[in-house]
Amino acid sequence: MMRCGGAGGVIVMDEDTLPAKKPYLLQADADALAGLLDAMERKVELTENRLFRIFCRWEGTDFEQAKIDIIYPVRFELRDRGADLEYLTKAKAVAEKIESPTLRLEIDRQLARLVLELDDVLEVVERELRGGERCG
Repeated sequence: MMRCGGAGGVIVMDEDTLPAKKPYLLQADADALAGLLDAMERKVELTENRLFRIFCRWEGTDFEQAKIDIIYPVRFELRDRGADLEYLTKAKAVAEKIESPTLRLEIDRQLARLVLELDDVLEVVERELRGGERCG
């Protein structure tokens, strides 16, 4: 059996498959993929626009006068940073009672990863947490 990994899956083939039938490059055409993503994005914009038109009609508001702007965040993630921060803050308070340096260090690392976005600053903080090294 031969396994070929590709974007989104694995193809399992018999070893005696003819070489002409073996996929050596599993890559989507970049132009086709970009076009597909663009079409999806336009479809989402149209759908949201239509939903807001329906909502405005339901509320008795003129859609054009409402001047609705849909603004997307530059960065989107499923992680709830506020909840994570609250959780880690409570965990740190509990860790102080447990008196485990290892647990406190790991919670501090996770807090630093949550709060800091710049990798170079995060590296400095992690280095400080590891051994008290200071850079500057």
